[in-house]
Amino acid sequence: MHLPMTPDQSNTALTILDYWQAIEALSPGAPPKNDRKDHVWTAGDETTLPWHERMRATYVETRERRWRFLVHIGLFEMEGVVLELRDRLGVDDDEERPRGGEAALVCLCVTADGHPFGAPAVSAVPWAMNEIAAARGELRFGDFGVVEERVVTRITDYLAEREILVPEEGNDAFSDAQPLTLADCDAIAAIVAKETGWTPRAGLTARARFKGVELKSRKDGRFGEIEPDLLNSFFLRDLGRVSDAIRRGDYGPGLVRYLFGHSGGRTDVVRDAGFAERLLHPSNLPSGCWPTPGGHPLVMAQQTAVNAALETLKDGRGVFSVNGPPGTGKTTLLRDLIVGVIVERAMVLAQFTQPNDAFDEKRAIRHSDYHVWEIDERLRGFEMVVASSNNSAVENVTREVPALKAIDPRWLDQADHFRAAADTLFAPDGNPGKAGTCWGMMAAVLGNKEKRSTFVNRFWFGRFDRVKVPPTLFKNAFQEGAPSWHEARAAFRQAIARFEDRRDALAALSDALTEHDEALSALSAAEDAVRRDEASEQQRTLEAAAAREDLAKLSAWGEILDRCQEASARERSCRDALNRLDNLMAVSRQSEVLLVTDLAEAEAAIAACEARLAVEREVYERLDRERPSFFSTLFGTKHQRDWQARRREAGDIVTRLQRERVEADLRRSKAHTALEVLERERAAAPADRDKLLMDRDTARRTLAELLRSDAGLTEPALLQEVGDWQGVGDALHTLASTATATSRTVKEEARRRMVAVEEARRQLAASQALWESQRTASAALADRLDALGGGFAGTLIDVSWRALSEEERQKTSPWMDRELHDLRVACFLRALDLHRAFLAGASKKVWTNLNRFMDLLTGKIAGDAVEGGPASLWATFGLAVPLVSTTFASFDRLFDGMGRESIGWLFVDEAGQATPQAATGAVWRARRAVIIGDPLQLEPVVTLPMQAVEAIRRRCALADRWHPVRASAQVLADRANPLGTALPQEDGDPLWVGSPLRVHRRCLDPMFSVANRIAYDGLMVQGRVGTPDPGGLFGESRWIDIPAEGAEGHLIPIQRDLACALVTAAWHEAKRVDRRPGLYVISPFRKVAQGLRERLERDGWDPNWIKEAVGTVHTFQGKEAELVLLVLGGNPAKPGGMDWAALTPNLLNVALTRARDRILVIGDRDRWKTRRYFDALANGLPVVDEASIRAETNGIRFVTSQEEEFAEG
Repeated sequence: MHLPMTPDQSNTALTILDYWQAIEALSPGAPPKNDRKDHVWTAGDETTLPWHERMRATYVETRERRWRFLVHIGLFEMEGVVLELRDRLGVDDDEERPRGGEAALVCLCVTADGHPFGAPAVSAVPWAMNEIAAARGELRFGDFGVVEERVVTRITDYLAEREILVPEEGNDAFSDAQPLTLADCDAIAAIVAKETGWTPRAGLTARARFKGVELKSRKDGRFGEIEPDLLNSFFLRDLGRVSDAIRRGDYGPGLVRYLFGHSGGRTDVVRDAGFAERLLHPSNLPSGCWPTPGGHPLVMAQQTAVNAALETLKDGRGVFSVNGPPGTGKTTLLRDLIVGVIVERAMVLAQFTQPNDAFDEKRAIRHSDYHVWEIDERLRGFEMVVASSNNSAVENVTREVPALKAIDPRWLDQADHFRAAADTLFAPDGNPGKAGTCWGMMAAVLGNKEKRSTFVNRFWFGRFDRVKVPPTLFKNAFQEGAPSWHEARAAFRQAIARFEDRRDALAALSDALTEHDEALSALSAAEDAVRRDEASEQQRTLEAAAAREDLAKLSAWGEILDRCQEASARERSCRDALNRLDNLMAVSRQSEVLLVTDLAEAEAAIAACEARLAVEREVYERLDRERPSFFSTLFGTKHQRDWQARRREAGDIVTRLQRERVEADLRRSKAHTALEVLERERAAAPADRDKLLMDRDTARRTLAELLRSDAGLTEPALLQEVGDWQGVGDALHTLASTATATSRTVKEEARRRMVAVEEARRQLAASQALWESQRTASAALADRLDALGGGFAGTLIDVSWRALSEEERQKTSPWMDRELHDLRVACFLRALDLHRAFLAGASKKVWTNLNRFMDLLTGKIAGDAVEGGPASLWATFGLAVPLVSTTFASFDRLFDGMGRESIGWLFVDEAGQATPQAATGAVWRARRAVIIGDPLQLEPVVTLPMQAVEAIRRRCALADRWHPVRASAQVLADRANPLGTALPQEDGDPLWVGSPLRVHRRCLDPMFSVANRIAYDGLMVQGRVGTPDPGGLFGESRWIDIPAEGAEGHLIPIQRDLACALVTAAWHEAKRVDRRPGLYVISPFRKVAQGLRERLERDGWDPNWIKEAVGTVHTFQGKEAELVLLVLGGNPAKPGGMDWAALTPNLLNVALTRARDRILVIGDRDRWKTRRYFDALANGLPVVDEASIRAETNGIRFVTSQEEEFAEG
């Protein structure tokens, strides 16, 4: 299950496909150019038609030869269409001139008698231009298929009405019918205009162009047949098909990822070394691997990519990308992916008791008596196809995989996957019986109709001319010589078991190593902790000792201060006592006078009180004698009352006087006593004073000695010297207060430090215990490692491996040794044996399916005619031939009837060159896609001018991320891959590339170093050792500096002449050793490449070699040679061309990495060294001039074009 697109994503996806459809619709195929040698001409009038009596003699048919004609009707110039498109889209551009080239409205197939047959091909340009003209606002395109069908019907109806269309059942009745005329061509062009609503604004340039095709009789007496030239992009119909599928919700997660990328987090596999290590864990190692020559396993980045791809996609669906810079082993990686899929399929095969059990039911074929066998669903999803926009790239892969030299010779006795039939398939055309070229039927070159037909003949039917001994065909080979099913299954299971035992042992070793490394790390950390804690304990102990010392010093200081304060206190006490004594003596006399006075006054008061008391007593006594009578008292007379009052008053007076007498007597007693004390003190005062003086002086002497005993007592000592004893006391008090506070602080610090010492000692004890525990554990793990790793001779991922430089690690093959490699190879070969046994064990059903599959490839049956679709046919074929190749251009026709996720594995090669729309249909059909390429090599080519492409994009309201040049199929796949790395870019954000391959084994320096610097930010690692032969024809790599004089556009004649002279020298040298020269001559500019080819052809060199070895940089991606001549050219009057070549590093990167050993750059160094990227090339190459290179090449005479013209004159 996968989450479908959101409504917004669905709308965006449809807009993307509309955008790409518009670009493809406006990129038509060109009709053939006039060439009488190739039987191509433009008809001027009826007399120039091939069936006219004037022409008939040229195209006479015999029993061995027939003629067919392709008629291109309504020719027009695409330059005018682009100008009209610019007007429609509001593009204003004076610099970019539209590319020219012709296109045609219709292509018909016509017999030699002038009778059309089959369905015509119709151009999509009128439809697209009408859609754009009719659009209001955002561009949205309808279904071209509907319009195309309507136009084809109208044309067919017209031809049928004219009674000139050959019916499907034959053309015997039409031998005397009227042939096609130019008026018919005009009528057909008018039908197109009417049905599409568009005609070229600039008009038609020709009514019709004819191309004659000669058909020769085959061995069976039959002739082949032609089809109309494809007028439209190969991808237009498939893009419409995918659009319809999206509307129906008929798509898988791979397409969603491809269009919208990965939305989650990313892992940088270059910078996150731990992630790569986890991927390389033996448990992730696939069961099988390719038997590489020399037994060399994949290196680190290759194995990481294989593990990641198989693990990510094995049980699921989606897209995985691999970034493959030049020379980093993309094909090597691809072979291991193929092996991984084959072994996984063998795992499923081994589940069947008998091969026939894998075929369930018969499925009918519509309009046919034939049937197919439906294969078990478990055996689907293993089909493999490698596709590319580059035809030579996929063919090279497909031819390399089965080649005898692709495997180690020591496995040849076990590696025989229908070897003889594979030899037949890949044998030279002239010698189909040649043996010894292949080791197994591992791949098939399919694709276009011609390749499919060739394959079917060589694989199944075996119709060969002039062959005495019929070569081995697969349809016979697969039923003969295969091992028995039970033996093959048992052998495969045994091989897998042996591998798994070894893998599990290595996984255990890896885990043990990890544990050991962790234990060593923990032991090291424990040792560090012990050393750290020992140092800490020592430091804490020293600090505690220092605190104790400080405390002792402070205690001694406190004792001194206490003694000083004690002496000061005694001195102060004596001084205060003397002061008191002196003050007492001074005031004693005054006190004596006052006491005497007080005494006298007291005595006087006593006398006065006694006198008054006698009088008052008398008065009281008298009143007592005069007491009133009883009756006066009884009756309370006034007399009695007055008497009582007087008596009471007299008694009060007596009482008061008695009290005063007592008080006066008390004062007298106190005064008398005080006088006695005063007299005693006065008598003792001299002796007391002498004693106080003696005590004071003693205290002062003691204090003086103490103040001199410590430098800290300087201030009170100075005060003592000046006799400021009060200051001395105050200073000592201040010092004592400070010492008391300091003492409290120091005591607390000492206590704290003692606590810290105890804590440090406890921590040290714990660390020592942990270290001992870790040491014991490490020793035990070391013993376990010795037991586990004794038999492993490969590279371990351990501490020593991690200590290697990044470059050295990348060149290793972790967890791989010869034993494990051989076990994996055995799994692969036993898996192939199991496939052979399966095919033989179910031979009848397999034969039925393969026979129908041949019909499918040749077009005898359509894919949708098979009930349930042709998936079972492809799955059966995949058991026999694991890998097929095709270009994207042929993908939809090759996989006719195969829908969403119907192909197990899609491998895309050179995806950096493919437009995103080219791969869309393939990705939609694939469950799993591994897209391999490099966005830093050549970018996709779109024939529509960039201004028009941009205008269409803006009208479609799309982001730049789906631009067909800036976002190749590789870029889209990289965005979908969360595993990769980011490469810095000079002009923008870093470029994310998926799972990069890093070890480069093609180029020596300086090619490697310059390319690595300008394009990959040093990502690649040099894996090729050695230096080029210094004694070679042209010596080391150099820049031959030739000024850009006499420019003919971008062609500089003197540069061309030098290059051709060097080619001549190379040819002469090559002929001495009887081989062709191993060099390419390339240039950024078509004008330069054309000039080089013309000159070399004029010099008489092999035209086939010139076609292969001379051209623009864009034609050489995927190729390599010992030497490359890079002829820069460049028009100094229009430097924009040179600026274009230096816009990105891609072009120079490709040019450099074509050269294995050396490169010679021919160009104006002063002009090119100021360009970005080319400055690095200029700085990396020594410079020579023409004279020097001529002298080094044995005096070759460099004939200039002017000299040549003079000689010819």
